Amino acid sequence: MSLPLRITLRLVLTIALVWAMQRYLGRYVVITGGLPGWIVIAALLTLMNLLVRPVLSVIALPLHILASLLALVIVNGLFTALVVWMAGYLEPNLVTIAIVGFPGWIVVPMVLGAGNWVMKMGLSREGCSP
Repeated sequence: MSLPLRITLRLVLTIALVWAMQRYLGRYVVITGGLPGWIVIAALLTLMNLLVRPVLSVIALPLHILASLLALVIVNGLFTALVVWMAGYLEPNLVTIAIVGFPGWIVVPMVLGAGNWVMKMGLSREGCSP
């Protein structure tokens, strides 16, 4: 699909979105001017998405990376906490696990997560089947 056609289609879909917001979310957004107003707002949104959003995405990249790392730490930390909790119900003569200190709760889950990711990537490659 050509670029002008994609931009036109995006504009038409944005007009429909603006109309739907005015119709169904009138409690939260008020757009005056009827159809011409919807077209103007949709054109502004379309232009902003084409010209400004890419710049803002580059500027916000460090925040995206930081948020992803934070989510990764939290998910891996919860996973590790679950393993520690489950191991606590096992026979202590068989196995125990303890994560020492706050830095341990950052480092251990990240190493486990990275190790699992490496194993997953290594085992999922084509040609690695037995």
